Amino acid sequence: MVGEDLVARMAYAELDRSRLSANERTNLADLGVSVVICCHNSSARLPETLAHLARQKVASDVRWEVLVVDNASTDGTAQVAEQLWPKPSPAPLRVVAEPRPGQAHARLRALAEARYEFLSFIDDDNWVCQDWVQIVHSEMLAHADVGVLGASSCPALEVAPPDWFDGFKFLYAITPDVWQAGDFTHRPGAIWGAGMAVRKSAWLRVRECDCPQLLTGRLKGSMAAGEDIELCYQLRLAGWKLWYEPRLHFQHFLPAGRLCWDYAGRLLYGNGEAGARLGPYQLSLDLFDERPRDPYKYGWLWTLLGAVRELLRHPLALLATWLYPKEGDPRVLTLARLRGQIRMLIRLRATYKSHLWEIQRFSQRVRGRGASENSDRKSSPASADSEGRKAHAVPSIR
Repeated sequence: MVGEDLVARMAYAELDRSRLSANERTNLADLGVSVVICCHNSSARLPETLAHLARQKVASDVRWEVLVVDNASTDGTAQVAEQLWPKPSPAPLRVVAEPRPGQAHARLRALAEARYEFLSFIDDDNWVCQDWVQIVHSEMLAHADVGVLGASSCPALEVAPPDWFDGFKFLYAITPDVWQAGDFTHRPGAIWGAGMAVRKSAWLRVRECDCPQLLTGRLKGSMAAGEDIELCYQLRLAGWKLWYEPRLHFQHFLPAGRLCWDYAGRLLYGNGEAGARLGPYQLSLDLFDERPRDPYKYGWLWTLLGAVRELLRHPLALLATWLYPKEGDPRVLTLARLRGQIRMLIRLRATYKSHLWEIQRFSQRVRGRGASENSDRKSSPASADSEGRKAHAVPSIR
């Protein structure tokens, strides 16, 4: 295994050196793994999560650490994490504070504080497999063009699940049975935050290009997440791939309180809100993938009308679902998602267009930087100039 890792390190340095800045090239030796746990009032959930991390089986030449980000906790999360981590420890554990609430802020703090190149984000209720660190390390070394690595998951249930659970387990970051290992860059086009590993140098370059931040994660009173999807979109626009590796596996602990129909409905409502906020990315993604639609279809009005049209497609079923919601009826969740999307779109009326153009300008900046830094690109100067013109061929949206 040591010999294979050495070969992978050499390949990584050769393949990815053209994408690194001068400062980053000096840090190629720091190709370890920083396991990040973003926590908000996590003292009750951390014991089992840290216990699984402490049982990691990692090759002696793989450096790794555990970084706990205390995100505005008030229950002694930091003290619990430090007390629970075994001594002597398999790897150092550090606790850093991020006072601004929101998963996005906590992850940015991790980006600033992590010592190693591969950031492995796990939630405070994710129980990872024993070779988690080793797989993150080997897969990110083996795929130098991958910016985000996704993991598989299964539920660890506190109580017996309701009858409807299997049909909606994707809401709880439980891997769909149809997912297969490989490239996720275009389909499904994103990887959820639980268990995702991110290449630090890639993310730093995205941040240096003044990337937007439209989502911060779930806050008190809101179930709108999506900050993980936004990061995937930004890295895709920068030319990085998304990759799914099912051997990277965790159990997602689900307490009884989350296994109720009302909670599922609130999740879908939050998904609708987040989807509305992420809508402005679609223009830049379609241009990047060379599949643009008619310009007016990216505008706020067309997007709103599309959601309303879907809502009114089956008026009798809509009325029945509204008046007599039935547990396990997927139309109830569809209605919740559309309500969240429409309400958020109405709130975004004044800013939707500015967000759309903000993202497009970011896309141009990050692509322009990637083209200028990649001196080993095989394309000719003429084709590179053509790519630059194509990146700026933005349709007019009214």
